[in-house]
Amino acid sequence: MASGKTLRMLVLFACAAALSLGLSACKKESAEQPEDSNLPVGANVPLNVDAGTEPDQTPVEQPTVGAGAGGAADIVPLVGVGSVTFGMTKEQVIEQLGTPDKTEAGGVALFYPQSHGLSLVLEYRGGVKEIHCWSDQHPMKPPDMSITTYAGKTAEGIAMGSSRAEIIAAYGQADSITSRPLETLTYDKLKASFELVQDKLVRVKLRAP
Repeated sequence: MASGKTLRMLVLFACAAALSLGLSACKKESAEQPEDSNLPVGANVPLNVDAGTEPDQTPVEQPTVGAGAGGAADIVPLVGVGSVTFGMTKEQVIEQLGTPDKTEAGGVALFYPQSHGLSLVLEYRGGVKEIHCWSDQHPMKPPDMSITTYAGKTAEGIAMGSSRAEIIAAYGQADSITSRPLETLTYDKLKASFELVQDKLVRVKLRAP
């Protein structure tokens, strides 16, 4: 009886040991099994996303900074013209426009008519106080210089060659109108004057606010 009981115990022990080893092997195989990159459709797989990213996100193209469809206004009363703004120092102007075509009045009158269609007047030991935009049709050109017509315009579309009626339609009746030496429409609040020859704009003069 003792030997039969012992035999049964040994059999039970062997079965338990085999079962334990089998479970351990299954767990180890499951842990070491590589990820299957070809999972069947519909498999429930957790989504692992790196921090700071979103799955399946298509990059959105950012708009380019620049002029709108109608073009940027670069003659802006009370502000400046192009890259030159009121209050800039002589050094800052030269940094933007380069060496002047000519300087006068002790270096405070900077002429750029040939290269940019502009001339500027600065305060003594101060910044830009006047900006003039020129047309090559102006009868009183800067001394000993040719003029390249300034191609910019205001937000209202006023540019060299605009008519008197177009200027008034854009800004209303002028605060003052003179006819000598040229017909000039002056707008006090804008600190801007528009000179015309034969009903065509030939110079815009802006003053600092």
